[in-house]
Amino acid sequence: MYKNSIVTKKLVVQPVFVSLVHLNVFMGPCRYGVGEELTYDYEKKESLKTFQFFNEDLKNYVERIDEMIERKRIGMEKYLPK
Repeated sequence: MYKNSIVTKKLVVQPVFVSLVHLNVFMGPCRYGVGEELTYDYEKKESLKTFQFFNEDLKNYVERIDEMIERKRIGMEKYLPK
């Protein structure tokens, strides 16, 4: 086998889940729902749920990873003014 063969390389990854949460009700055409479903708090809660599904999918469907660095969720709410 060749020295630089992909088979001999160690695969190290850090899965990243990116989440965009709208600040205001009815912001953007890509969004639909009624009442609470259009609020920031609801979208953030749903984003956290989706992050859990992301983690489960990684465990169930990703086979060849030699080392997995802690999964990371990047939510845009981190960049909101305080």
